[in-house]
Amino acid sequence: MDIYESRDKLGTGISWLYLSSIVSVLAGALFYIFITHLFPTEIVGVFALLSAIVTLFQTIFTLGLSNGIQHFISYHLGEKDESSILALIKKFILIGIFLSISAFLVLWITAPYFGIIFFHTLKYINYIRLIDIELFALLFNSFLGSILNGLQNLKKNASIVIINSSIGYGLIIPFLYFYYNPISIILAWIIGYYIALLLYVISIIKVIKKVNINVKKTVRLRPVLEYLIPLFIASLVSYGATYIDRFIVTFLMNLSEMGIYNFSLLIISALGILVGPIPGVLLSKLSEFYARKDMETFRIYTSKSIEVISAIYMPVALLVAALGPSILLFLANRNYLPGAIPIMIILLVGALTVSGNIFGVSLQAIRKTRIFLITSTLALLSNFVLSFLLIPLYSINGAAVGFASTGIVSFIIVYYYARKYKTYTIEKDKMAKIFFSSFIMFFLMLFIQLRLGYSILLLFV
Repeated sequence: MDIYESRDKLGTGISWLYLSSIVSVLAGALFYIFITHLFPTEIVGVFALLSAIVTLFQTIFTLGLSNGIQHFISYHLGEKDESSILALIKKFILIGIFLSISAFLVLWITAPYFGIIFFHTLKYINYIRLIDIELFALLFNSFLGSILNGLQNLKKNASIVIINSSIGYGLIIPFLYFYYNPISIILAWIIGYYIALLLYVISIIKVIKKVNINVKKTVRLRPVLEYLIPLFIASLVSYGATYIDRFIVTFLMNLSEMGIYNFSLLIISALGILVGPIPGVLLSKLSEFYARKDMETFRIYTSKSIEVISAIYMPVALLVAALGPSILLFLANRNYLPGAIPIMIILLVGALTVSGNIFGVSLQAIRKTRIFLITSTLALLSNFVLSFLLIPLYSINGAAVGFASTGIVSFIIVYYYARKYKTYTIEKDKMAKIFFSSFIMFFLMLFIQLRLGYSILLLFV
């Protein structure tokens, strides 16, 4: 079986990516629910901040390669150019090793500075150093996983992600049983990531053996860099746009406030399982159509993806927005009720702008990546200004407004350019039905929520 025959069908790939997303998100959600009942809000805030630091280093040291790897390998699959595929895989692996080691060294050296500036103490420096060991495997796994996605071996990548989550989160309870210290949680994660790394290496070796090479090729990296550099800068700025509110909350307030706000964001991010797999699969398919210059099929796939992602995400997001207080009471306790308003603000905006995910992927597939420099820069500026102005006045509610503004800014820009380059078509009647039915349900559930007595308005009394 060659690399073409080993590709997953679209339905199979999406199904497995959904399954891996569900497992990962549920494992993460159960973890945070678990620690909210086991440890004080300060510890919840510590793990939220550790997550933000890891995401920062992942954003910086992947250099936007994850999307680039997937796009270019799928592009050469469309051209049936196996020699170029093999050359790209080898170069991306070497780059991945170098960047993963670099990230490890930088975080190890700067750990004390992170401790003083954001944790306001050095007592958590061992947490940072341990998360650094995890960071190496996490980064390298992301490179190898993107190679499998580019080859459209989505089932294999999803299987490894499931194993990683199952082991990493599954070991937490026995570790805490024998060593009741929050730092043992990170040890469990480390084991999960390094087992996943071993599985990725085995999978990539098997893929390389399948490649039929007639003529050895050297691949020019200039087109790759031209594609990646805007994405890298955009992803770096986008990280700031996404996380600046959390760092301002920690800097201006305390770790307990950060814990409450992050728990609300956890509930919001859990809904990502509804849409997360679709852009990942779509980028590979659209890149292949772009290589074949089949723009009609390109637009059909984009259009249907917009309908699917809206029909799946919008009603669920609005339901959670309406029932935020009850969900917080069910999953945590009354200490976390202030997070209900941020949940409503962010999910209302998210429901209205969810199709922006598809517009963005369609622009990536046609290599219009410089657009994302505009979106990420303006989103960062919006979040920073609003968070800095509103957090001192409205605490985490102000942070939510800043965070939500990034979605609005990004949506407006990618929609404009997707329309300009004609990467999609929309059936207005279908979209109108999705919007109308979702908001009818939202107002009905909000009325029921108020009648139950867990009114959001009571939080202001």
